[in-house]
Amino acid sequence: MIRFTVERFGASGSDCPLVVPYFRGRHDLEAGVRCWVSNRQRIPGMALLQYLEVGSMQVRWQGRMLLVHAPALVLTAFGEDSSYGCEDTAQEGYHSTWLNIDGHGLAALCHHLRAQHGPAWPDPHGVLASRLRPLLAPAALRLPIAALARLCAELFITLHELRDAPPPIGAAARALAVLEADPFQPWRLERVAADNGCSRAQLFRLARQRWGMSAKRWLDRQRLLRAEQLLHQGGQRVAEVARLVGYRSPQVLNRHLRALRGTVRRTRG
Repeated sequence: MIRFTVERFGASGSDCPLVVPYFRGRHDLEAGVRCWVSNRQRIPGMALLQYLEVGSMQVRWQGRMLLVHAPALVLTAFGEDSSYGCEDTAQEGYHSTWLNIDGHGLAALCHHLRAQHGPAWPDPHGVLASRLRPLLAPAALRLPIAALARLCAELFITLHELRDAPPPIGAAARALAVLEADPFQPWRLERVAADNGCSRAQLFRLARQRWGMSAKRWLDRQRLLRAEQLLHQGGQRVAEVARLVGYRSPQVLNRHLRALRGTVRRTRG
């Protein structure tokens, strides 16, 4: 099921030079329902702020596919080659509130904010939610333009401050750093996550954001690349290579090599 609602701000006008919201609404999408929206054909110069309250949203921006998890704010611009939504194979849908923004200089502002940070801002402490709340209140639809512009300015200032702040080293990030430092250990992901204070689900999500794949798949890729190098050099048994790259047996290594290349090393050992 898809539910989409729209409300118009009464004070906004098409000739307004200030950055203000024109429309607001909600978008609720259940898991297993495909909904994909492109910004390419929309009016250039306008922008869309979406606050992800629950679930996960896929965002395609500058040729990259990002998976954004709630709570987070997503900023995309109309007329650009970006899109968002969920495929029908997605494991979860999402619930979001959104603001359609317009005004002088907005395109340059969006470019500036996203140049280093990208289009998504995680909001674990609700800072952005608190900035959005006045714009989503019922009374906001009747506010004068100057008041709307002030609320928008406060929101964009907060986005700028969060963009320039050093990224916090969270528990999941520490766990990924452990894996990156030595991917050839026989890691158990549940143990790595627990030792660093996060869940395996949190580790999975951050790995997908950073590497574009699960932590297990990333580890397998690093191990198999190294194993192929060692086997190509020769002089070592398959069992020894398996141990060096973090697999518990040559059979496990061969199974992964077969899945990757369709071949199995016949080297004795």
